[in-house]
Amino acid sequence: MTLRRLGCALCMPYIAPYRSQLRPYNHAYAYRGLTAFATLSMAVSVGKGYGMVQTIRPEGLIDTHYWLDPLNAMAALEAVTMVFQGLDQRNHWAYQGNSDQIIQALWELDIRVNKLLHIASSKPFVVLQDEFQYLEQRYKLTTVPAGGSAQDIVEKANARGVKCVVATEPLDQHLKSVLDRASLSSVVLDPAGQEMSKTTGGYFQWFGKMASELNSCVTQL
Repeated sequence: MTLRRLGCALCMPYIAPYRSQLRPYNHAYAYRGLTAFATLSMAVSVGKGYGMVQTIRPEGLIDTHYWLDPLNAMAALEAVTMVFQGLDQRNHWAYQGNSDQIIQALWELDIRVNKLLHIASSKPFVVLQDEFQYLEQRYKLTTVPAGGSAQDIVEKANARGVKCVVATEPLDQHLKSVLDRASLSSVVLDPAGQEMSKTTGGYFQWFGKMASELNSCVTQL
């Protein structure tokens, strides 16, 4: 699940010093913390000024693509930090210090991606699956939802002057050949983090790679 992967990607760097005593609780409490994020998000955002966007769907479920906005990842990290501080009070300030370092790294990531996608923000691109709303909102991107037949997608792209088609699943050979004949570039991205490494820096590497691949497709660089 996305929540578990984000727990590993962001929390392991500051869990690591105390893993021998916390090992039985790592995954359970990381998940508990990220679930708590759903109810803590507004309080955290007000207190820290992260400018949170809505992360809970109308039916009450967490939209697990919220981490496509690094500011949401910051709020999630704060929630998880509080869980571990409660579990291991002796190391309260160690957790806080390490968490603060990750927050700083997330701000730096956000700045880099904002600069990277500056040109892309002026160029619309087709999305075949509606999973990029947080990325779109954070970096002022313009997406053109499209579906139906391969020809329908090409016509929608041509009508909007689009040169890039973004998918979250591998394109079938027929669609790929139609897009190629129409001189449309395509890229398959991983907004769900299926390929994210569960190591220190995994989130940052995954997010940076996705932003770079999107930028290359949209700007044709």
